[in-house]
Amino acid sequence: MGIVQNLLNQWAPKPKAVAADKVAASAQIPKTRRAAAIPEPTLVAYRSAMQQARSGNRRTLLGLYDQAQHDAHLMSVMQQRMLATLSRPYVLAGPAEQLAAAQDALAGPWFMAFMRLALRSIFYGPGLVQLGPPRPQGGFNFATSVPEVQLWPETQEVELDTGKRLSYAQAPYADWAVPLGQSTDAGLLARAVPLVLAKQQAIGGWCKYLEVFGMPFRMAHTDLTDPDQLNRMADMLAKMGSAGWGVFDQDDRVEFVQTNASGRSQQGYESLCRFADEQLSKLILGQTMTTDKGGSLAQAQVHERTGQALFRADARWLQDVVNTELLPRMVRLGMPVEGVVFSFLPDENALPPQLKLDVVKALLPYYRIPAAWLEQEFGIEAEPIG
Repeated sequence: MGIVQNLLNQWAPKPKAVAADKVAASAQIPKTRRAAAIPEPTLVAYRSAMQQARSGNRRTLLGLYDQAQHDAHLMSVMQQRMLATLSRPYVLAGPAEQLAAAQDALAGPWFMAFMRLALRSIFYGPGLVQLGPPRPQGGFNFATSVPEVQLWPETQEVELDTGKRLSYAQAPYADWAVPLGQSTDAGLLARAVPLVLAKQQAIGGWCKYLEVFGMPFRMAHTDLTDPDQLNRMADMLAKMGSAGWGVFDQDDRVEFVQTNASGRSQQGYESLCRFADEQLSKLILGQTMTTDKGGSLAQAQVHERTGQALFRADARWLQDVVNTELLPRMVRLGMPVEGVVFSFLPDENALPPQLKLDVVKALLPYYRIPAAWLEQEFGIEAEPIG
């Protein structure tokens, strides 16, 4: 193994040194602003935020985005969509003498962070990834996002707390900042926020309903007229918890009144919450059966294929971002990735089982298919003949 590694070390080209002036130009875009928190998010506030965003000011809308992500279901489906792409294996193609150095350049946490931040723009709309100082082997020390609230995508500028704007499409930041998304796209969260707000209002109403009608009402009957005795009884009723007790007069009577309120209101709140979750699943994942409810096997397979098609589209988009935005910047900085093409591996599970089986049959006369793989893919236990 040591001999092979030594040969590879001799064969792999050394990364080009990044010019000193370009290293100096890697000063980070100042990050000074954060999205505004909305004290009481409402649909009225959302409509106002959308109107402001159409004028170029996304600050309030981005504040609603951040608060909407406190919804557990929304966060879950967002993570599922992102992980479907981030977990895919990828390969580099290009000149053989470049591949080993290119793999080193793209190795490390910075590249995974770049892909995660790129996918974030699907939900948040236009974004900007700031690349950190270069490493000796190529690549960067880190990749971080410039807060969206600072961005003016229409003019490709970053706004500072002083009100001054910097152009990230020109030197010195052009090679160190990667713009993402279309300037007119508000992101999927623009459509998710109303659903989350409706769900939050339903949960608030549901909690109030349970507070009023969920517990039996305690009613005391007494002929006492002494204020001290009445206060004593009121205090005992207030303190009657899970292990409550009280000392009453011989003629006193305590009654626990069960509510006659219909459960339709409670069912209405629950239905609204479930409806909001299903709509969020459709919006983010394109289907519901992998997150919300079951169904027949045929329906589940259709829903899963719909989701897989969406995930493949995300992978294709991210692949294009790496090849057309990231790698050219690395080449301009003298990193060893010239002529290299990044691509995700095909998703084997995207093939229908029958088609996959036909492919195996066609390959059998020419190749040896491992029995362990056949058992894993088709549940077929195969043993050698003889």
